[in-house]
Amino acid sequence: MDTSGEAELTLRSFDPATLAVLVKLRDSIRARQEHEWHLYLKWALLATLRDVASVRVGWPYQRPGSQRQPTFTDPISRFLQRVTWIADDIREIGEIEPSSLTSRVKQGDSREAVNWSEIGEGVAHGCVTSPPYLNNFDYADATRLELYFWGDVTSWSQMCSEVRSDMLTATTQQTSVGAARDARISLQKYGTVGTLVNELADQLQKERGNRTRGKEYDRVLPDYFVAIGRILENLATVLTPGAPTVLLVGDSAPYGVYVDTPGLIAKLGMQLGFTLEKDVILRHRGQRWVGNATRHDVQLSERSVLLRRN
Repeated sequence: MDTSGEAELTLRSFDPATLAVLVKLRDSIRARQEHEWHLYLKWALLATLRDVASVRVGWPYQRPGSQRQPTFTDPISRFLQRVTWIADDIREIGEIEPSSLTSRVKQGDSREAVNWSEIGEGVAHGCVTSPPYLNNFDYADATRLELYFWGDVTSWSQMCSEVRSDMLTATTQQTSVGAARDARISLQKYGTVGTLVNELADQLQKERGNRTRGKEYDRVLPDYFVAIGRILENLATVLTPGAPTVLLVGDSAPYGVYVDTPGLIAKLGMQLGFTLEKDVILRHRGQRWVGNATRHDVQLSERSVLLRRN
């Protein structure tokens, strides 16, 4: 199997024999796109990549220069294991109430109301989601191995223009002066929550000014919370009264300025047709950088926020 045409990241991430097997599986799956099970095989294969990589490709960053022993050495058996898990899940779901189960995948920008119109008003019985965390984590870059391997993108610039550009702003790489200015104006419609976010952005702007090459966290916040507000507005229109929404999200403290992301999202929800029922700490986070003398010492956590549609 000739793998010379693969992306450099792909070539560096696997030993030649493993990569040859993965490429052969990929090409076989691609050749059967007309089959209804095509996507299940695709996701099983993509989920196998990090299991059999011979370099450090753990979430969130790929480090092809750092070797490691693969977690699983046989890509075929690992792929088949993941296929089996998917099949078992589908079979189990089908045995519950086959006649009452329907599903539909909608690809679109959740900030745009038009992408919710197919659901209908007041018909959804619940929502479970995990918004991006405000930790300057590049969610597009996190999937670079899978994007390159499948051929969805072939370069960093293509990934930025075709993947990252349409994602909700959660990192400084996505920001611009104009977008942040417009978002600050849009925040005014959210009353006290908008005021709180703008005040936090002012603090971050001040902190950035105290640093030689400070990151533009102050531009991320307004754009992020405007987007979350729009999504909650759209969500409120499709939920039945009393329907729950569970959000898994963490707080953050860029430059030591504490941003209570779960709390601010809950406050936004209460302005947009929801009642806050629970806000529970699931785990404390951020300890991995405890030895970094330049990092803040604010205690951070990951929380589960339960909102209920009024």
